[in-house]
Amino acid sequence: MDTLTLSRQWLDLNFDNKSNRLDFPPEVISNSEVMDLSAFTKLLNEFFETQQLKSRKLKMVLSTDLVFEKSFIVGQDEEEGLKKFYEEIPFPSEKILRKEIKQNGAITAIAVNNEILQAVINALKVRKISVSAVTPESLINTDFSLIGNAPASSKLNINYRSLAIFLAVLVIFGFGGFLGYRYLQSKKNVALEPVPDTQITPVPKDIEATPSSQVLEFKKREMLEIKVQNGSGKTGEAAKVRDELDKLGFSQIEIGNAATKSAITLVNLSINVSPPDQKEILTMLEKWYKSIKATTSAGLTSDVEIVIGL
Repeated sequence: MDTLTLSRQWLDLNFDNKSNRLDFPPEVISNSEVMDLSAFTKLLNEFFETQQLKSRKLKMVLSTDLVFEKSFIVGQDEEEGLKKFYEEIPFPSEKILRKEIKQNGAITAIAVNNEILQAVINALKVRKISVSAVTPESLINTDFSLIGNAPASSKLNINYRSLAIFLAVLVIFGFGGFLGYRYLQSKKNVALEPVPDTQITPVPKDIEATPSSQVLEFKKREMLEIKVQNGSGKTGEAAKVRDELDKLGFSQIEIGNAATKSAITLVNLSINVSPPDQKEILTMLEKWYKSIKATTSAGLTSDVEIVIGL
């Protein structure tokens, strides 16, 4: 499928085995915030005008540096954690598109600056180019989408059989005409309407984000504060991860045991961690742990928080 990858600094269009990149000037887009919407719209229109995309369907992939993600273990004050997470996103609440998914005893919150997203979608729509899905890079191998009626895919780390049954029920209702339509309408609080009539679920009014004009800078590897907690129940797992991180040049590492066992390995990465460092940490963990859920978010007490799962 043809794809469009959207980052906080650029977008990359891939179709017909070709890649075309558009960089965003800092005076137009800065730290995932639209500084000049008119200039951004013009930039997008001029770029898409040069591409042979008419009547195509694209899958949009959101780069990890654009998306705010964080996972919480269900039953451990997740509601308070979610509220704090949304409060720390540096954009006005009306500009935030968010979605939450539950899997393996954890709930993952996903949020993005919808102003950037909608500007790109609208520029494509003018040229009769539809967007079939908007998927965070961390969920690229799933059917999860921030827009549309599809729930999280069975390819996610969840109970496959239960989800397959759930999806089958949705398909049956979808083909049931009016009854299916009424069913989907009742689910608007969970799933958004597909393009072109996308409806955005705003952050509740009582959750106000604080705008920030600070320029984010990536920390040097040796300055990153890393917390590793063993939630697997196996002795020595945290120490093993610490030793491997130390070999990679990460030096400020704290280890301990998680309060409860975790079914999957959770990795929360601060937005101050550079993409190369993020990739190296995850690549190292993938050597030993099959089920890994990585998220990027603001406001962490450490730059990297790892909970080792079963």
